[in-house]
Amino acid sequence: GLLNAVLHSNSRFGIGPEDRFLGVTSLHHDLSLYDVFGPLTSGAALVLLPQERAADPGVWTEHILRHRVTVWNSVPAYHSLLMDHCRASGTRLPLRLHLLGGDWVRPSVFEAMAVVCPEAVLCTTGGPTETTLWTPRYAAPALPPRRPPVPSRPPAPTNPPPILAAS
Repeated sequence: GLLNAVLHSNSRFGIGPEDRFLGVTSLHHDLSLYDVFGPLTSGAALVLLPQERAADPGVWTEHILRHRVTVWNSVPAYHSLLMDHCRASGTRLPLRLHLLGGDWVRPSVFEAMAVVCPEAVLCTTGGPTETTLWTPRYAAPALPPRRPPVPSRPPAPTNPPPILAAS
């Protein structure tokens, strides 16, 4: 399950040697599995944060800029902290892909992304993390700001949901 999810995600998002992931998600959290195995299976790199300042959006921004990070993978709350910090400081980021999972994503995220990294794509993730990493659910460059929470999509082709009964 995990390998299928990682390879599917790498393929879907065109992850390759030029990409850099930021290790903002703690290693005990299931989202961090893609931070580790996504780069390992694609030739990309993982940028690690200093542990004593790993929860500081200023440090995240510094590392994203210094190392030209292209992929952000976290819960929506961390992403909001990053976007708020960058909007307040007037910083634009080189991120091309934002992967958000573990909670619902507010539509206002697109407004923040339009200012901080206007070329980036957002993809929500979710699914049975007990048996696999996730299923990339919805990818879009933008949605209208008054839209309800970002919708879901069908599971990855290598991870279909089980049908337990015809009824």
